[in-house]
Amino acid sequence: MASYTDLQKKVDALVGKFGMTRTIELLHSLTTNSCFSKKGSQQFQLLSAFVISESILLLDLNEKEFFVSTDEDYKNARMICYHLLRKHTKMSYSRIGKAFEQRKRAVLYHTQRCDEIFTVPQFHKDFVRKYNALEEAVMQFLTKIQ
Repeated sequence: MASYTDLQKKVDALVGKFGMTRTIELLHSLTTNSCFSKKGSQQFQLLSAFVISESILLLDLNEKEFFVSTDEDYKNARMICYHLLRKHTKMSYSRIGKAFEQRKRAVLYHTQRCDEIFTVPQFHKDFVRKYNALEEAVMQFLTKIQ
């Protein structure tokens, strides 16, 4: 579990890397514009393409099988993608489903399932580890494009 000391060390590292002014701008940007709006269709497409490709890379999956495989690893990867896109874009379930050729109900079910998993993360350590790795990559991506 992260502590305030860990946060302070990370902030100090940011200041050391970017300088005080840029770090303040970056933190301000993250707190005021932390997600894309519904109007940003191009932004959504960019982020969804990144999330999909990054999940394939990080989780060592086959690109051709990503959208169709019924294997647990592929289903979990898609579930993570749905949840992250919903969390960081506030895009509708239908819109997210279109990006994956899925129905609104499937996206809704899997994002709720993901929320349930986080209520007892100690029983889903591998899933949570994969989710956190992908979310970290997404956060780095978002900070670079803002």
